[in-house]
Amino acid sequence: MTEMKQSITYARTYRYLAQSKWRVFLTILVAALPLSVFTFFCYPQITAAITEVTKYILQGYYASGELLANHSNLIDMIGDITYLSVPGRYPTVLFNWFNLLFTLIALVVLTAFVKVRPWSIFATVMLFVHLFSSLFFVFVPWLFPYTASEYSGLYLKQQMLMLFFTPFILGTSIAILPCNIFLVLGAVVGCYLYFLVFSVLRYVIFVYVLSKISILYMASLFFTFGPFIDFLYIVAIYSLVVNKVSKGIKRIEAVWKW
Repeated sequence: MTEMKQSITYARTYRYLAQSKWRVFLTILVAALPLSVFTFFCYPQITAAITEVTKYILQGYYASGELLANHSNLIDMIGDITYLSVPGRYPTVLFNWFNLLFTLIALVVLTAFVKVRPWSIFATVMLFVHLFSSLFFVFVPWLFPYTASEYSGLYLKQQMLMLFFTPFILGTSIAILPCNIFLVLGAVVGCYLYFLVFSVLRYVIFVYVLSKISILYMASLFFTFGPFIDFLYIVAIYSLVVNKVSKGIKRIEAVWKW
């Protein structure tokens, strides 16, 4: 049996990584948990900084007093989040019908004349969300549940929750791989910083669109560029790390167990 094992190429079905549980635990403790703990205790300062940066970028497009910093409770013993309170712009009847007709035409073109591609699937999902939003404002606009300010606060609460869980989830996923602890730390810190920068840029766009163009796009912004897209770059960073590690260990039998 031993001779047979030596002549058989390792199959994924019958092998697993020979990892020390203590090493995995230590890697998570050092590389993943600190940023999650930092986010938990410092989210009031993080949201205040995001709000100030966003206000600074957008101040040239608003009259004095339109962009106001507001506060909302998240965890009593830690503190409030800070967000921008802005006046939302409701769609006119003409603007809403134009969006509805444009969305229907675009959906017909995509489904009938465009080959299925990843970008076309993404565009189709986005257009369907926008179609339902347009129909909502055609028939029952008075039932729309959110203002631009409420959405602004909910967005930052959601971002802080994502920022809290992301280092732990990503760090734990990479820690089980046979890689250097500094690679895990670099991936987690890089993802965290990318998350912060992208959150600010997205917040700037969301606030501007909802207050200057129309809250008609609120659902589209959330379902196509909201928390779902956050997982895209988390998975992308994880995939890059796995690709790097797998290339280094695929022919090293010592790291595998039957």
